[in-house]
Amino acid sequence: MKILIVDDVEENRIILNQQLLPYGKCYLAANGVEALVCVKDALSTDTPFDLILLDVMMPIMDGLSTLQAIRSEEHVFGRVGNKESVIIMVTACSEAEVVSKAFFKGYCTDFLTKPIRRKSLVDKLKEYHLITESDRDDALLVSDVKVPHRTKDDIRLDFYNKLFGKLADVGIPAFNEAHKALLKMVVDIDEILWDAIEANLPPSDSEWHVMSEIFSDLVSYTKIHFSAELAYLYEHGYPMAGQHAERHGELVNELNEYNKKIVAMNPDSVRHIRRWLLEWLLNHVNQQDLDYSMFFSEQNRKSKI
Repeated sequence: MKILIVDDVEENRIILNQQLLPYGKCYLAANGVEALVCVKDALSTDTPFDLILLDVMMPIMDGLSTLQAIRSEEHVFGRVGNKESVIIMVTACSEAEVVSKAFFKGYCTDFLTKPIRRKSLVDKLKEYHLITESDRDDALLVSDVKVPHRTKDDIRLDFYNKLFGKLADVGIPAFNEAHKALLKMVVDIDEILWDAIEANLPPSDSEWHVMSEIFSDLVSYTKIHFSAELAYLYEHGYPMAGQHAERHGELVNELNEYNKKIVAMNPDSVRHIRRWLLEWLLNHVNQQDLDYSMFFSEQNRKSKI
C-alpha cells in the first residue's frame, strides 16, 4: 500500500508513520503544497496513493483546500469513483461544519479525530478494504520494513479479551453490564498507556486530554454504579454491605487521586495508573462483588428448599 501522511506537526507525522509502517510505504508532507506535489508526481507515474491521511488545520494550504485540489488532480488523470485515493481527514475537532465541508465540498472518504489510536486507524483500513482481517497486523505486507507490531498487537488483543473473560458473573444482569462498561473505559485508557509505555515516551498532550475525559467519565460512572450496588445490597439484607461501602469509598478516593495525576499530566504515574486500573476492577469484582453474588445465590437456593 502506498500512503501519504500530511500534517504540519512533525510529531504527528512520526506517530502516524510508525502506526502505518507495517501496512505499506509512507510518504510524509508538512503542508498542503508539499502534499499536492507528491500527489501530482504519483499520478503522473501511474502510481497513485492508496491512502492519504490529511490534517484539517494547516498553514499555507489548509486541509479542505488540499483535499479539493487533490480530487481535481485525480479527475484530470481520469482517476474517479473507485479509482480515487482513500482520503481520511484528520481533525482535532468533530464539528459538524468541518466534517460536512470535507464530505460534501471536498469529497473526502472519511475522517478521524485526534489523537488517532492504532485500533481506530486499522479499523478504517479494513473498512475500505486496504487490508484484510487476516493481515490487519501483518508486518510482511507490501512494505519491506519488518516491524514486530503483529505479535505485540495480537498479544494486546488477547490480553483485553482475557480481561473481559475474567470478569466474574455476579448473578445480577444490570451489575454485570455495569462492570463490562467500567472495564471498557479502563481498556480505552489502557490502550493509550500501552502505546506510550511501548514507545518509551510519555503520552502526548492530546492523549492526556483524551485520558482525562475518559477517566472523568470512569469516576462518575463508578460512583453511580457503586451507589446503585449498595442500595441493592442494603435493601436485600447483605450482611457485609457496610464493609462493601467502606471499600467503595477507598476505591473512589484512589480514583480521584489518579484522576488528579492524569489532569496534571504526570509522566511518572503512567505505569502506576495502568497497573492500578487493571487490578482494582478485576480484584473488586472477582472478590468483593463475587462474595455478595455467592450470598444471594445461597439465599435463593435455601428459599427453594
